[in-house]
Amino acid sequence: MLTIQSSEFVKSVVGSNYPDKNLPEYAFLGKSNSGKSSLINMLLNRKNLVKTGRTPGMTKMLNYFLINKKFHIVDMPGYGFAKVPINVKKEFQKLLRQYIEERRKNIKILFLLADIRRIPGEDEFFFLDLLAKNGVPAALTLTKADKLSKSQQIRQIDLILKATGLDKKYIFTTSALKKTGRDDILYAIDNSLSN
Repeated sequence: MLTIQSSEFVKSVVGSNYPDKNLPEYAFLGKSNSGKSSLINMLLNRKNLVKTGRTPGMTKMLNYFLINKKFHIVDMPGYGFAKVPINVKKEFQKLLRQYIEERRKNIKILFLLADIRRIPGEDEFFFLDLLAKNGVPAALTLTKADKLSKSQQIRQIDLILKATGLDKKYIFTTSALKKTGRDDILYAIDNSLSN
Protein backbone atom coordinates (compact mmCIF):
# COMPACT_ATOMS: atom_id res chain seq x y z
CA MET A 1 0.00 0.00 0.00
CA LEU A 2 1.01 3.59 -0.63
CA THR A 3 3.08 5.20 2.13
CA ILE A 4 3.10 8.99 2.35
CA GLN A 5 6.79 9.92 2.61
CA SER A 6 6.56 13.62 1.75
CA SER A 7 3.85 16.21 1.19
CA GLU A 8 4.35 19.87 0.41
CA PHE A 9 2.26 22.79 -0.77
CA VAL A 10 3.11 23.72 -4.38
CA LYS A 11 0.85 26.59 -5.43
CA SER A 12 -2.65 28.01 -5.59
CA VAL A 13 -4.09 28.11 -9.07
CA VAL A 14 -6.60 30.53 -10.56
CA GLY A 15 -7.27 30.21 -14.27
CA SER A 16 -4.87 27.89 -16.07
CA ASN A 17 -1.50 28.49 -14.37
CA TYR A 18 -1.18 24.81 -13.41
CA PRO A 19 2.13 23.41 -12.07
CA ASP A 20 4.78 22.81 -14.74
CA LYS A 21 5.23 19.17 -13.80
CA ASN A 22 2.80 17.02 -15.78
CA LEU A 23 2.08 14.62 -12.90
CA PRO A 24 -0.99 12.51 -12.07
CA GLU A 25 -3.60 14.40 -10.05
CA TYR A 26 -6.06 13.25 -7.38
CA ALA A 27 -8.66 15.94 -6.82
CA PHE A 28 -10.96 16.40 -3.83
CA LEU A 29 -14.25 18.23 -4.33
CA GLY A 30 -17.15 18.70 -1.94
CA LYS A 31 -19.61 21.05 -0.34
CA SER A 32 -18.00 23.67 1.85
CA ASN A 33 -18.90 21.82 5.04
CA SER A 34 -18.10 18.30 3.80
CA GLY A 35 -14.86 17.99 5.81
CA LYS A 36 -12.58 18.12 2.77
CA SER A 37 -9.56 19.79 4.42
CA SER A 38 -9.76 17.44 7.41
CA LEU A 39 -9.94 14.39 5.13
CA ILE A 40 -6.91 15.44 3.05
CA ASN A 41 -4.89 16.19 6.21
CA MET A 42 -5.86 12.75 7.58
CA LEU A 43 -4.81 11.01 4.35
CA LEU A 44 -1.45 12.79 4.36
CA ASN A 45 -0.97 12.29 8.10
CA ARG A 46 -0.47 16.03 8.57
CA LYS A 47 -2.36 18.23 11.00
CA ASN A 48 -2.56 21.55 9.18
CA LEU A 49 -1.06 21.14 5.71
CA VAL A 50 -4.46 21.89 4.19
CA LYS A 51 -5.95 24.89 5.96
CA THR A 52 -9.46 24.56 7.31
CA GLY A 53 -11.41 27.76 6.73
CA ARG A 54 -13.48 29.17 9.60
CA THR A 55 -16.10 30.28 7.09
CA PRO A 56 -17.42 27.68 4.61
CA GLY A 57 -16.54 28.52 1.02
CA MET A 58 -13.25 30.28 1.81
CA THR A 59 -11.14 28.20 -0.62
CA LYS A 60 -11.48 30.08 -3.89
CA MET A 61 -8.55 28.51 -5.74
CA LEU A 62 -7.21 25.09 -6.66
CA ASN A 63 -4.53 24.26 -4.10
CA TYR A 64 -1.85 21.87 -5.32
CA PHE A 65 0.17 19.60 -3.00
CA LEU A 66 3.09 17.47 -4.20
CA ILE A 67 3.07 13.99 -2.66
CA ASN A 68 6.16 11.72 -2.61
CA LYS A 69 7.45 13.90 -5.49
CA LYS A 70 5.29 11.65 -7.74
CA PHE A 71 1.75 13.02 -7.86
CA HIS A 72 -0.42 15.97 -6.89
CA ILE A 73 -3.37 16.17 -4.56
CA VAL A 74 -5.65 19.03 -5.58
CA ASP A 75 -7.85 20.68 -2.98
CA MET A 76 -10.73 22.18 -4.99
CA PRO A 77 -12.97 25.04 -3.85
CA GLY A 78 -16.05 24.03 -1.88
CA TYR A 79 -19.47 24.52 -3.42
CA GLY A 80 -23.07 24.79 -2.27
CA PHE A 81 -22.56 27.54 0.30
CA ALA A 82 -25.62 29.65 0.99
CA LYS A 83 -24.07 32.99 2.03
CA VAL A 84 -22.11 33.62 -1.17
CA PRO A 85 -23.51 35.98 -3.86
CA ILE A 86 -24.78 34.28 -7.03
CA ASN A 87 -22.04 35.86 -9.23
CA VAL A 88 -19.32 34.42 -6.95
CA LYS A 89 -21.05 31.03 -7.04
CA LYS A 90 -21.07 31.13 -10.86
CA GLU A 91 -17.35 32.00 -10.91
CA PHE A 92 -16.67 28.96 -8.72
CA GLN A 93 -18.68 26.68 -11.00
CA LYS A 94 -16.77 28.04 -14.00
CA LEU A 95 -13.42 27.41 -12.25
CA LEU A 96 -14.42 23.83 -11.32
CA ARG A 97 -15.73 23.03 -14.81
CA GLN A 98 -12.61 24.55 -16.42
CA TYR A 99 -10.32 22.46 -14.20
CA ILE A 100 -12.16 19.22 -14.98
CA GLU A 101 -12.21 19.92 -18.73
CA GLU A 102 -8.60 21.15 -18.99
CA ARG A 103 -7.00 18.58 -16.67
CA ARG A 104 -9.07 15.49 -17.52
CA LYS A 105 -5.98 13.67 -18.80
CA ASN A 106 -4.09 14.37 -15.57
CA ILE A 107 -6.92 13.58 -13.13
CA LYS A 108 -6.66 9.91 -12.19
CA ILE A 109 -9.52 10.00 -9.68
CA LEU A 110 -11.76 12.81 -8.50
CA PHE A 111 -13.00 12.15 -4.97
CA LEU A 112 -16.45 13.75 -4.70
CA LEU A 113 -17.17 14.25 -1.00
CA ALA A 114 -20.62 14.10 0.56
CA ASP A 115 -21.77 13.91 4.18
CA ILE A 116 -22.88 10.31 4.78
CA ARG A 117 -25.95 11.57 6.66
CA ARG A 118 -27.58 12.98 3.55
CA ILE A 119 -28.51 11.67 0.12
CA PRO A 120 -26.48 13.26 -2.72
CA GLY A 121 -28.47 16.00 -4.44
CA GLU A 122 -28.49 18.18 -7.52
CA ASP A 123 -24.92 19.48 -7.01
CA GLU A 124 -23.41 16.00 -6.71
CA PHE A 125 -25.34 14.74 -9.75
CA PHE A 126 -24.14 17.77 -11.74
CA PHE A 127 -20.51 16.91 -10.98
CA LEU A 128 -20.94 13.14 -11.49
CA ASP A 129 -22.44 13.90 -14.93
CA LEU A 130 -19.68 16.40 -15.80
CA LEU A 131 -17.00 13.88 -14.77
CA ALA A 132 -18.63 11.09 -16.82
CA LYS A 133 -18.83 13.36 -19.90
CA ASN A 134 -15.11 14.15 -19.55
CA GLY A 135 -14.05 10.56 -18.87
CA VAL A 136 -12.75 11.37 -15.38
CA PRO A 137 -13.04 8.51 -12.86
CA ALA A 138 -15.16 9.56 -9.87
CA ALA A 139 -15.27 8.11 -6.37
CA LEU A 140 -18.13 9.20 -4.11
CA THR A 141 -16.45 9.70 -0.76
CA LEU A 142 -18.82 9.69 2.21
CA THR A 143 -17.47 11.74 5.11
CA LYS A 144 -18.26 12.01 8.83
CA ALA A 145 -19.03 8.29 9.19
CA ASP A 146 -18.28 8.59 12.93
CA LYS A 147 -21.60 10.46 13.29
CA LEU A 148 -23.52 7.21 12.56
CA SER A 149 -23.50 3.73 14.06
CA LYS A 150 -22.33 0.82 11.86
CA SER A 151 -25.93 -0.29 11.17
CA GLN A 152 -26.96 3.29 10.34
CA GLN A 153 -23.98 3.54 7.95
CA ILE A 154 -25.05 0.35 6.14
CA ARG A 155 -28.64 1.60 5.78
CA GLN A 156 -27.49 5.01 4.55
CA ILE A 157 -25.03 3.53 2.02
CA ASP A 158 -27.86 1.37 0.61
CA LEU A 159 -30.03 4.48 0.18
CA ILE A 160 -27.14 6.35 -1.49
CA LEU A 161 -26.45 3.43 -3.85
CA LYS A 162 -30.12 3.36 -4.87
CA ALA A 163 -30.26 7.15 -5.36
CA THR A 164 -27.05 7.40 -7.42
CA GLY A 165 -27.01 4.05 -9.24
CA LEU A 166 -23.29 3.85 -8.48
CA ASP A 167 -21.48 0.57 -7.94
CA LYS A 168 -20.39 0.01 -4.32
CA LYS A 169 -16.73 -0.23 -5.43
CA TYR A 170 -16.87 3.49 -6.35
CA ILE A 171 -17.93 4.54 -2.85
CA PHE A 172 -15.59 5.18 0.09
CA THR A 173 -16.76 5.60 3.68
CA THR A 174 -14.51 7.88 5.72
CA SER A 175 -14.06 9.61 9.05
CA ALA A 176 -11.20 12.09 9.46
CA LEU A 177 -11.67 11.83 13.22
CA LYS A 178 -11.23 8.04 13.37
CA LYS A 179 -9.04 7.72 10.25
CA THR A 180 -11.67 5.43 8.70
CA GLY A 181 -11.22 4.86 4.97
CA ARG A 182 -7.62 6.09 4.85
CA ASP A 183 -6.17 2.75 3.73
CA ASP A 184 -8.91 2.27 1.11
CA ILE A 185 -8.30 5.65 -0.51
CA LEU A 186 -4.50 5.28 -0.42
CA TYR A 187 -4.86 1.81 -1.96
CA ALA A 188 -7.05 3.24 -4.77
CA ILE A 189 -4.46 5.97 -5.44
CA ASP A 190 -1.59 3.46 -5.38
CA ASN A 191 -3.49 1.11 -7.70
CA SER A 192 -4.22 3.85 -10.24
CA LEU A 193 -0.59 5.06 -10.15
CA SER A 194 0.63 1.62 -11.15
CA ASN A 195 -1.85 1.31 -14.07
